[in-house]
Amino acid sequence: MPVGLDIGAETPEEIAVAILAEIIEVKNKVRKSEGISASVMEALMSGERGTAALATIVSKKGSSPRAPGTRMLISGDGSITGTIGGGLAEALVIGRAVKMLEERKKGPEKPVMIHVDMSGKEVADEGMICGGAVEVLLETV
Repeated sequence: MPVGLDIGAETPEEIAVAILAEIIEVKNKVRKSEGISASVMEALMSGERGTAALATIVSKKGSSPRAPGTRMLISGDGSITGTIGGGLAEALVIGRAVKMLEERKKGPEKPVMIHVDMSGKEVADEGMICGGAVEVLLETV
């Protein structure tokens, strides 16, 4: 028996549409965790934060919680909008972003690539279980 949404499909073409409709339904129910979230986009467009740093996950390995393309905005005081997954990786990126924004006062700051490996003994000793690694592009906006 075919799967798909119950739309009374009878012909092979209608059954195909019902199956694709169910695939679309399932796909759109999945919580999206990558890209620019509405809150980050709103903060970028409002300009209220002044100069900030935009962190973008460009690659991941292992079980890191967020996908490439996920973004987070960091203000000079370390406050954030959005998340790149929390924990150690996020804390390290926030610290580097604050430093980048402070250094910007001396002159333009080039984008920085940050590699955070959460699979070593050090993170296990801290009780973290992620076991992944991420590369994050940090740029001023």
